Amino acid sequence: MGAIAASPAVRYTPSATKVPTAANYLDLADMSYSTHEIPDMDKTLNKRYGSQMIEGWFEKTGRKIPYASDVITWTEEDRLTQLATGVARTGDVFTLADHTFRIGEVITAFLPDGTISRQGRISATTSTTFTASCGDAAGWALLGATGISVFADISEFLKGSAGMQESLNTKYQQFTTRGTITKEMVSENRTNMTQISWLKMTDTGSGDTLGYVWYTVNKENAEKRFRNKRESANFNSKEWAGDLLAAGYKGREGLFASMAQGNIFAGTISDRASAENMIARLEKQGQLRDNIIYGTTAFCFAQDAFLATQSSAAGLSYGSFNNDSNMALDLSFKGYSLGGYEFSYSALQYLKEATAQGAMAGVTKVNGFLVPSASQSVTDPMQGTTSVLPMIHVRNRAYGGLNRDYEMVVRDWKQGTSLTDTITTEFQSEQATCLIGRNNTILFRG
Repeated sequence: MGAIAASPAVRYTPSATKVPTAANYLDLADMSYSTHEIPDMDKTLNKRYGSQMIEGWFEKTGRKIPYASDVITWTEEDRLTQLATGVARTGDVFTLADHTFRIGEVITAFLPDGTISRQGRISATTSTTFTASCGDAAGWALLGATGISVFADISEFLKGSAGMQESLNTKYQQFTTRGTITKEMVSENRTNMTQISWLKMTDTGSGDTLGYVWYTVNKENAEKRFRNKRESANFNSKEWAGDLLAAGYKGREGLFASMAQGNIFAGTISDRASAENMIARLEKQGQLRDNIIYGTTAFCFAQDAFLATQSSAAGLSYGSFNNDSNMALDLSFKGYSLGGYEFSYSALQYLKEATAQGAMAGVTKVNGFLVPSASQSVTDPMQGTTSVLPMIHVRNRAYGGLNRDYEMVVRDWKQGTSLTDTITTEFQSEQATCLIGRNNTILFRG
């Protein structure tokens, strides 16, 4: 017979015999790890958050944060050095609308294909142009007249000269998202509720049997569907337009929509070249050391095969899991170090669901994604506050003593809330998914 360990947090009382009562009814909201017995067959029951659901990582690493307003807004600081692309040139004069280049700065001008680069110093500016003398005797000519990329990360001045004459204010970008409400329900007649499943409770210390608790399979399956819907909303939600928006349905920006604004990577991490390509992209964005990778089973197999050809990935800090290697193992993560970066990866059930996301193909199919596990300082312009938040997290609507992370309502005919001989269980939550620093993410597609 299967058994589960008793926890001080649960609200039920095991019975010595298999007699269903209100006291020994198991609410799935109380359950974390368990196995259950049904007549003539022992069967493993999934973990409450399943090792292949991102909700488990959110909860275990403190990435579930309450919010109280309809719209969630934050601002992110732009880069201190800006890269200008598509710049035009005539002689020493470069044309770019609303540029931020200043007199005294040294520019590096180059062609994106890597064939030519030159440096020079800016001597004059207007709102749409900057004039720079080339530091190479050959001048700017080989750059051509259009399609030039430019950045300025140096300045140079003569002895005794005045300093910078123009200030440069840091630019900020504002992001918004909102929560959506997810619901599910199950209605059972009281006759069918006699088809129940039993769990044997044991003491985690002594191993002694404490008794039995029970639940219904239909309710378990409804709760699983509810959690699957929440999991899907974290990833595949989109902000609505057209008729749905007019009807009041606003949608929300899911992780895929956010990551699509970052880096798109074709294929998988299957060899040294693809791994180095991945790291090269990260180095262009902020060089965040600890990263989480979720993928399909095939995606993880490809990484397994690649890592089998590499030296040992010892010395991981497991910063993505609060430096707890046991937590990483519990959530079915493997890890490796490469090029000064740390990567923890695991399969994600949502990506391989054969009747949903797993049925996608071609460029619409998501093979996996990479997100930093770090935190960032962000500003809430609505509240005028600055907070340090995980770069990826989920927000639960909360106000007063109410938290809409997970709500379950039971309507019983005995309570006068139902006119039929049934018990109806309703599940609902109100959540938003937030991704800070989406430029640091990678979405593996195709």
